[in-house]
Amino acid sequence: MNEKKVSRGKSKDDWLEVGLDVLGTASVAEISVEALAKRLGIAKSGFYWHFKDRREYLNQLLDYWYREIIEVISENEQINELEPVTRLITAVEMIVRHDLVKYELALHQWATTDKRAEKIMRKANRVRIEFAKSIFAELGFDDDEIEIRSMLTLIYQLWEEPTLNRIVSRKRRKALIGKRIRFLTSK
Repeated sequence: MNEKKVSRGKSKDDWLEVGLDVLGTASVAEISVEALAKRLGIAKSGFYWHFKDRREYLNQLLDYWYREIIEVISENEQINELEPVTRLITAVEMIVRHDLVKYELALHQWATTDKRAEKIMRKANRVRIEFAKSIFAELGFDDDEIEIRSMLTLIYQLWEEPTLNRIVSRKRRKALIGKRIRFLTSK
């Protein structure tokens, strides 16, 4: 008899990670308890051990995304101790290496219909901008230059993958990270 091996249980983080996986390729509308359980290879009753309902799950998924994608860089002591240009290069390389922007399109779409998602996205973008602003301020740029360079950094980073991936290879874009950062940080 050929029986499919099914796990008896998964952690809360397992459930949240699989939700992020869905957001990496689809929209929030495709996140259902049944679909998540199927991806995890367990009964959907395990979901209710960790979450009251789908709404609670989605709220915790937003918090999880924020911790795992935003704070992993903005609160990273090793990155924050680096010299400004190196700090920015390291952060961008980490974003690219771990494909941390793969959830952006789904999250931005989600934020158009959900107030909590919109609030988290605004917070994330504020933190991202402040991270870049602190670097450009350390480099001695004036207020307008700091703002412009920070916005350019954020916009480029968030939309590079979904918009340039068919025009410029990922390998080539990775090779240009240092030059792009040096361009943005030069006077």
